[in-house]
Amino acid sequence: MPIKGKLHLHTLPPSSNLLQQQYYFNQARAMASRREGTEYPKAVPPPSRFPEGQWSTGICNCFDDPSNCLLTCFCPCITFGRIAEILDRGNTSCRLQGLIYCAMSHIGCAWLYGGVYRSKLRGFLSLPETPCADWLVHCCCCVCSLCQEYRELKNHGADPSLGWQANVEKWNREGLKPPPCCARHGSLILLAATHAVFIRRKIIRLIGKIILKLLVKLNLASNLLVFLILISRTIRRNRMGELF
Repeated sequence: MPIKGKLHLHTLPPSSNLLQQQYYFNQARAMASRREGTEYPKAVPPPSRFPEGQWSTGICNCFDDPSNCLLTCFCPCITFGRIAEILDRGNTSCRLQGLIYCAMSHIGCAWLYGGVYRSKLRGFLSLPETPCADWLVHCCCCVCSLCQEYRELKNHGADPSLGWQANVEKWNREGLKPPPCCARHGSLILLAATHAVFIRRKIIRLIGKIILKLLVKLNLASNLLVFLILISRTIRRNRMGELF
């Protein structure tokens, strides 16, 4: 009679394939854990292969991730939305951030909004401000900057393409510790995040005021156009009356 609480390897089917034997062993281990309530240690994350306090890839290494590079070239708002959702810890959605970035790009201020989130990422991961100021990097080449930020998150264990919720489920399922950019931090980082939110709100208000002014100007222009059309029709009718 088998002893409770132990795995019996002699019950595994014979096989010359080591991978199959490992598979059957893992299955038996999982069944024993569910049956007896035994908790086995969770997976330990591998040590980081990237130096701390440094960018894992360069600003010009866009082809390290060709698919993301191609997507960012044609739709940078999508890449930015994915990055912002991870950095905001799911408080804002990818779609909302992408729409805001698209609106900012139409008025020529996307570099300012992108620089805010690049600063936020650097604060979380203690990265240097290279090769120049955050807003200047986004102003000179937003595609290279977004690709570098995307790769940085991915290399630290947060895949922006999955979204915040899917990443949290993956970390819980695999027993991994969230990267620094996705975990709760001390007061200094929270203060920086609060400051970034404050700047974002000011930018959104500025966009609203600009759009309102444009609408007012368009309304005045349309009214002026209607007025000129009415005047031209009146003059034409007067001339026709003089002829007849």
